[in-house]
Amino acid sequence: MIETFKQITFNELLLLALGINVILFLLSITLFTFFSRISKYQRLQNSPQVLTREDITLSVWVIGCNALIFIIGFILWQKDIIIVREHTNILLVVVEVVFLVFIMDLLMYVFHRIAHFPFFYNLIHLRHHKHESTNAISLFVLHPVEALGFGFLIILV
Repeated sequence: MIETFKQITFNELLLLALGINVILFLLSITLFTFFSRISKYQRLQNSPQVLTREDITLSVWVIGCNALIFIIGFILWQKDIIIVREHTNILLVVVEVVFLVFIMDLLMYVFHRIAHFPFFYNLIHLRHHKHESTNAISLFVLHPVEALGFGFLIILV
């Protein structure tokens, strides 16, 4: 069944990539709003981060970068460079997921530490740390280079 997806056109792939990433963006906003409301008697932060035009712009860029990473990964899968098996052992799936989570967490930590080197920090990472508290889109307030870097790590692993 999964092989039928290899036949989709580029326009369909683009719509799929953007659609998935917009849905994830909206889900993130929904979860933030939900948890903010259920914790109103037990505040998680003194005041939420003010939503700025720059935050919204960066979020739109990050959605685009994430869609681009999805498209690149999909094309690599179409060309059998990335392999997805439909029928496999559940134990193997669990081991692979644990391994991938561990490796991705480690690599994202290293990537984040590198982003704190003075040159990279001032160039690409400073905006992320301007958020002293969070708002509904804080998860998506990244420089596009960071979003692409994290995405390429996922493809690499």
